[in-house]
Amino acid sequence: MTFETRKGAKTLAFERGTVQSVAGSVITVKAPDGSTMTWDLFGKTVVRELGHRVAASSLESGDLVFVAGPVVGGANDARIIRIRPAA
Repeated sequence: MTFETRKGAKTLAFERGTVQSVAGSVITVKAPDGSTMTWDLFGKTVVRELGHRVAASSLESGDLVFVAGPVVGGANDARIIRIRPAA
């Protein structure tokens, strides 16, 4: 999603899916339609599970997640990650 601000255009990305891999500060998430996105984790990334903040290191392959954040220089910066409970 792209929108205009006083400082110019900003792009936000979001995705729901399954964590395919966790490699250092990068996670790859696969959506139900088969598309994948790579997300960069950084100091301001907030990870929540069952209403509580948890460490980014708790992310594992197979976790169901919602990820959102700005697109900066072509990279997806994860600002919020919500780990969803398994169905």
